[in-house]
Amino acid sequence: MPGAISGMLFIGRVARWLQFVRGIMGKATDSFSVNEAPRPWKTFAAAVFYPTPWVALGLMVWAIHHIIVAPFTNGWRWFYIGFFGGPLITGYFVYKKMSQLRARRLNQDDIKTVLAVDAVSALKTEITYKIHIDEIYYRALINRYYRQRPLLFRLPVQSGLLALIVAGAFLSLLIAPLENKAAAAIIMAAVVFFGGIAITKWGVYQRFRYRGDFGTDATVSMSEAGLVATGRHAQGKWDWAAYPGAVRYSDGIMLLRRGVIRWLPDSALIVGAPEEATALVKSKSKLRTLT
Repeated sequence: MPGAISGMLFIGRVARWLQFVRGIMGKATDSFSVNEAPRPWKTFAAAVFYPTPWVALGLMVWAIHHIIVAPFTNGWRWFYIGFFGGPLITGYFVYKKMSQLRARRLNQDDIKTVLAVDAVSALKTEITYKIHIDEIYYRALINRYYRQRPLLFRLPVQSGLLALIVAGAFLSLLIAPLENKAAAAIIMAAVVFFGGIAITKWGVYQRFRYRGDFGTDATVSMSEAGLVATGRHAQGKWDWAAYPGAVRYSDGIMLLRRGVIRWLPDSALIVGAPEEATALVKSKSKLRTLT
């Protein structure tokens, strides 16, 4: 079991890092702005200064050293079997379950509550937001996005588990009195925990910061027909089917689909009220509420 958990954490962190590098190299999938010009130095910085590849490299060196030098007992044999086999088996069953849920969602109509339908029918105008896209907006978007992720994919949980693994590996490798090793391991775990959260958020923010819409205003209008977004460089229109999921926070609504997020803060409302926006989104998307 420890090997399977460690393997899934290891694969998850590496996959997130690869996705992050790919996002910097690739094009935006849903933006008010035009695509930014490629910047090779950004890809280099993401590949070199991100902690995940160095932690992964260190763990690989430790594993190779352990297999070659240390006694290879049955306990470690099962650990490595779980490390490599756990993610494969878990990934297969997760993929199978997600395929079933996706097929079920396609075959059934969305359930509309009577309250939401009544509220939407009472709307006489569109819900309109005027959003200033700056550092405050993007940092709020990043924080809200990670809050709605599944428990194991939230930054504090992943960073905490990674810190425990690094501290455990450090304790097993360092030859020193136990009290010295414990103090050093606690310091290293704290650095990995807080540093992992800060660097991840910083890296995501840097990706947003260099988009062409940074520092501009954008207008987003919602109605029963869908969404219309207008910015300085581009505009777009989407049906509600483009955003099958949504999350209601105390200060705004986040619209979600695979690979795309759209943050609509209540403070940016210029037409309509937060209650009306909530009712409209609830009638069109699967809405969750997070306090």
